[in-house]
Amino acid sequence: MDIGKAVKAILKAEDRSQRWLAERIGVSTQSLSKKLESGTRMRVDSLEEIATALGMKASKLLDLGCGYETTKKDKQ
Repeated sequence: MDIGKAVKAILKAEDRSQRWLAERIGVSTQSLSKKLESGTRMRVDSLEEIATALGMKASKLLDLGCGYETTKKDKQ
């Protein structure tokens, strides 16, 4: 799994939309969608903003992007 897929899985598990996340980090939905595309490199500051909006540390989001299970308990 990559980071974009992990973010999408978290959003789905929490019944949130990409629009919700885009608003939280201050970008357009299109811009967020491009950031989450598979194979796209994400800037560290974008990763940190997304992780913060999802209530987790960037390092945890990276772990999830590497294939670790996504659970609400993992967010801590």
